[in-house]
Amino acid sequence: MPLSHYQNLQGVYSKDSHFSESCLEHYLQEGWVLLKDFYNFEEDLLPIHKNVNQLIKLKSEELNLPFDIDVDDRINNEVFLKICEKDRAKAGEIYRATRHLAATHKLLQKEENIRLAQFLMSTNNVNVIPYVPLRIDIKGEEKYLFDWHQDFPYTQGSTDGIVSWAPLFDVINGEGGIKLIPRSHHCGILPVKVADKKNANANGAHTIRLVELDSLEDEEAFTIDVNAGDVLVFSTLLLHKSIPLPTQKIRWTTQLRYANFDQKEAVMKGWPGGMIEGNWFEDIYPEYVVNN
Repeated sequence: MPLSHYQNLQGVYSKDSHFSESCLEHYLQEGWVLLKDFYNFEEDLLPIHKNVNQLIKLKSEELNLPFDIDVDDRINNEVFLKICEKDRAKAGEIYRATRHLAATHKLLQKEENIRLAQFLMSTNNVNVIPYVPLRIDIKGEEKYLFDWHQDFPYTQGSTDGIVSWAPLFDVINGEGGIKLIPRSHHCGILPVKVADKKNANANGAHTIRLVELDSLEDEEAFTIDVNAGDVLVFSTLLLHKSIPLPTQKIRWTTQLRYANFDQKEAVMKGWPGGMIEGNWFEDIYPEYVVNN
């Protein structure tokens, strides 16, 4: 199916309706909502830009590359890409270091984010998933993009968990955003097979693959404009995929994840922390893994 671009207002909520009944109903039915201006750029996102720039500055000095902080303190994409060109491994070190930025961990614990998680999961007992890397997508490095997947097998937590996806720069006109299949969360956990447990392809965390992956291209799906400050929130079970950058050279996004301690299956499973913590999906949820 050709890539469609979402242009309706349904599911898009302004600041005064982020916590409305309409917003909750749309999320539960469709599996996603777009919250406009949920973050204040200066207070919430600019500190992340500044943290990243400090990492870029340190690595540029190591590689003897010039570095000038932009007037508005936003991430210096030009220097980061020069680091990629000179020594790709050093850029990878920056990526791994972004898991530990003070500004992203502060955002993870932001009162409004916790309130949103409580609201959408109908619980006061929120499991804050501590893994908070920035996602950095670079034109020409499409091997790192995720094909159709659910976040749940990677992060686990609870099946009613949420993902708060927010770009650090505007993502518009299909410029490297994500493609969603609305209502797909109602299918529950989908069967997977272990594809590359040892990461022989050197493409990050692509260790599992949906069994029915090829058939998903025929499903109704769309991409949507998300500006810096907006938050696209979707179910941890919603099917989605990364899309390539047609013209821009780089995309930076944050993904914050929350789960529900009270969810019965999560209690039964012992609140596993996901594959980043060594909790392999095939060990915790073997009933959803198909042997090759």
